[in-house]
Amino acid sequence: MSKASRFRTNPHRPQTEKKLRILRKYMGPWLDIWSKTAKSSEWFVVDVFAGSGTSGGHFGPISGSPLVILEEVERRRAKLASGHRHINVVLIEKDAALADELTARTTAFIDEHGLRDLVSVSIHRGDCNDVLPVLLPTLASTDGAPALLFVDPCNTDISRATFETLLDMPWREDVLFNYMVSAVKRDVGCMIAAKRGSEAASERLGRFFGPDDVPVSQDQAENPGTLGGPLFCSRGHKVVVFYMEYPSRHEIQYQLMFASKNDTVSKKIVPEIFAKEYTDRYGQPTIFGADEFLVEMKILERM
Repeated sequence: MSKASRFRTNPHRPQTEKKLRILRKYMGPWLDIWSKTAKSSEWFVVDVFAGSGTSGGHFGPISGSPLVILEEVERRRAKLASGHRHINVVLIEKDAALADELTARTTAFIDEHGLRDLVSVSIHRGDCNDVLPVLLPTLASTDGAPALLFVDPCNTDISRATFETLLDMPWREDVLFNYMVSAVKRDVGCMIAAKRGSEAASERLGRFFGPDDVPVSQDQAENPGTLGGPLFCSRGHKVVVFYMEYPSRHEIQYQLMFASKNDTVSKKIVPEIFAKEYTDRYGQPTIFGADEFLVEMKILERM
C-alpha cells in the first residue's frame, strides 16, 4: 500500500471526519434540490480520489466518501425513484488494493439495499490524470445534467488540465475540492529558495496551477483566489472556502473549496454548513457561534 493510501486509513485525522461530515451535510440538500428542479433524469456523482470506501475515525472506521454518497442516496430513495432518475456514481482510485476494497464495499451496499435500479457505480483504477481524459468523453450526458464532483487529492495529485476536463463537461456541476495549502507552500518555498528538489517542485506547481498561474510567494499560495479564481470563478462559479486547521496547532493545512453556479447554494446553504462546522474544532467548541463565522465568510466570484 502506498504512503498516500496508508495516510487515508490513519485514524488520527479528525479533520478528515469533519471533511466527510461536510460532504454528507451537502449531499442531502444537493439531492433534494435537484429532485425538485432537474430536467434531466441522468445525474452524476464523481469521486476522483475515492479510496477504499472507509476512513479512519476517532472511534474506529467510518464511511469514506463513496459510502457517504451511497448512504445519502439510500436515505432519499423513495423521493428519487419516483422521478425515474438514474444516478451514475463514478469512482476513481489509483491504488489497486484500495480499489479492490472499494469494489467489495460498494457492491455489497448496492446489493444489500436494492439500489441497482436507481444507482450505477463504476470504479476506474489508475491515476486520475490518465483516466479522466479517456473516461469523460465516453459518459453520455445531456446538457445541464446535475453533477456533484468531489476532488480530494493527496497534495497536488491532480493537474489543472485534468480538472478542466471535469469542469468543461456539459453538466451543471457543484464541486467540493480539497486544496492542500500545506503541500503547495512547501513546494513554493522550495522553489523560491532554489533548494535541492526545486526543479521538481516547480514542475509540480506548474502542472497543478497551470504555467501562467503558479504562485510566487507564500501569500499567493495561501490565497484561495490564486487557484479558485482562474479555475472556478472564470467559469461562473462562486466559491466558498472552509479553512481546515491542523488538529494540533492553529495553522491551515488545507482549504476545502465549494464551487457552485447556484447562488442559493453558494451564498446560503454551504456557508451555513461551513459556519456550523467552525463552531466545533475537532470536538472542542469555539468561543464564537455560527452567526459570527457566517458574517466573516467570504465568497469568491468573478469580478
